[in-house]
Amino acid sequence: MSLVISIEFTIYSVIFISSAIYSVWNFFQTSHLHLYEIDQSDFQTDTWFSRTYATSHPLDVTDLEWQFAKRYYIGTEILYLLCHSIGFLITRLIFPLYSPLFIILYSSFILSYLLSLKFLSLIFINIGAIFILEHFIRYFGRNIDRRWLRIPHYIIFSFLVAIAHRLEFVAADREQNFLIHVSFSWLNAKLLSCSIDAYDGEHYDDQKRTWRFTLIRLAYLFYFPPFFFGPIYNFDDFYKSIENLTTNSIGWPSSTIIKIIQLFRYILWALFLEIILHFIYSSSFQYYIYIVDTFDSWSLCGLGYSLMILFFLKYFVIYGISRQLAIIDGLDNVISSPPECIGHIHQTSYLWHKFDRGLYQFLLKYFYKPLNGSPTSSVLRRIFSAIVCFTIIAFWHGLHDSIIVWVTMNILLTYCDRIVAIVFKSNDAFRMKALIGSPLLALAYISNIFFLSNYEIGWLFISKIILCFPWPLLTVLFIFYCGCFICDQINCKMAK
Repeated sequence: MSLVISIEFTIYSVIFISSAIYSVWNFFQTSHLHLYEIDQSDFQTDTWFSRTYATSHPLDVTDLEWQFAKRYYIGTEILYLLCHSIGFLITRLIFPLYSPLFIILYSSFILSYLLSLKFLSLIFINIGAIFILEHFIRYFGRNIDRRWLRIPHYIIFSFLVAIAHRLEFVAADREQNFLIHVSFSWLNAKLLSCSIDAYDGEHYDDQKRTWRFTLIRLAYLFYFPPFFFGPIYNFDDFYKSIENLTTNSIGWPSSTIIKIIQLFRYILWALFLEIILHFIYSSSFQYYIYIVDTFDSWSLCGLGYSLMILFFLKYFVIYGISRQLAIIDGLDNVISSPPECIGHIHQTSYLWHKFDRGLYQFLLKYFYKPLNGSPTSSVLRRIFSAIVCFTIIAFWHGLHDSIIVWVTMNILLTYCDRIVAIVFKSNDAFRMKALIGSPLLALAYISNIFFLSNYEIGWLFISKIILCFPWPLLTVLFIFYCGCFICDQINCKMAK
């Protein structure tokens, strides 16, 4: 990095970071002025943090996913994860061949206790129906190209994901409904992976009729740490890791202790996120359009940036803990790494690649590559493959207006990123790429507001930021120019 580039990098870093902090600070002050204008049931006043530090700042509890997830990872329900890890370790030491059976029995018991026998029965009916379908497809499709055997599973997967959004009848409790909805979606994504890997993996042909292969498949579907909150992971990776458990020893106790210590890293971040939610109320205020409409530009941008930072921290903790628990269990290469910090992600295509890596690999392996055919396929075919992947994402999150806008903008921005990458292949064109990337990054932020918030808030950002020329639009574009420049420098350095 030359001296001039180093000076620019320093100046732009100060501008970008100070702008982000200033916008969040403005949102913090503005939100506290309007705090008692919103429903107080969005907050919890009696918390461990408020009792310990005698603070009057209430806790924002409107993000249901985080409220439920923290109970399982750092709260009262953590005992279920601890029992799983201890039981799995004992099984590995004494009866390593029965590790899949332990996963099935333990998860079945916990699911019937936490949710209901009705939901557990629904899961087994769902799995049984897919396994029976596989049997018929293999029997009647013996002379058919294996690629065509995927089609019925794609159709059923799309149908079941749509059904998952309407499972409110299974339980009366709000938490149970939420867990049933998300876990049913994860289950059917894993069923798709399970079936297609069994079709495509020729090394499975001699094992498909064995009981052990069936047990490993069920263990893959029921594996407890990521069962409720994800992320998605592929059957092929799980199968190889489970088989390695029978041939590899547990390892030195010191290595297990190191893995447990690394787990505490994510628990500390979870506690940090919980503290932030006592001060930053972006999750609550996004539902009050009439109040957000009165915000000045800095406070509005602070709301948007807070939504994205909290979203990143939430999934960094959830996916990080799930992955670390799998590593402690000896399944090192099963679950992908947690999201990279969004602070140095400035391209939509890079965001999809580095944020939810498990989802990216899932879509790439089971949708994009089969539809794309080969790296030399036509541009239209590649565009069609990408649109199908984004359509699956829209179905996954529910076809709401805000989701449709978010997905459409992401498709356009992804291909804009690719065009910029083709035109400016040289790594020295930092300034030009930052100049062109600035409006693209602004639109990427807006698209994420549609996803993280709602349709009305998304259009509020467009009307009060994007359509307001010259101010605050030019200010925002300059700040994003600084962001693109420093992100490009950081990513180039990391790639070396």
